[in-house]
Amino acid sequence: RHMVSEDEIVLSTKQKAAEVMSVAETKSKELRRAANDYAEDTLRRLETVIEQALNETRESRKQFKAAVVKTTPEE
Repeated sequence: RHMVSEDEIVLSTKQKAAEVMSVAETKSKELRRAANDYAEDTLRRLETVIEQALNETRESRKQFKAAVVKTTPEE
């Protein structure tokens, strides 16, 4: 039976912990990047929808003003 020294166990444990931390940091960076990409895409699409709504609102106001001018009797 082979006896393993306490120093070898500590060293092995520290190496394994370093590996686990490295993998966790990599995954964390990937997740953060994916979340940022998702947020950017969502905000871009929201901006497009808001621009379209603003343009439609402006066009509706123009049409409304034109209709009011046509139906308002001249004094």
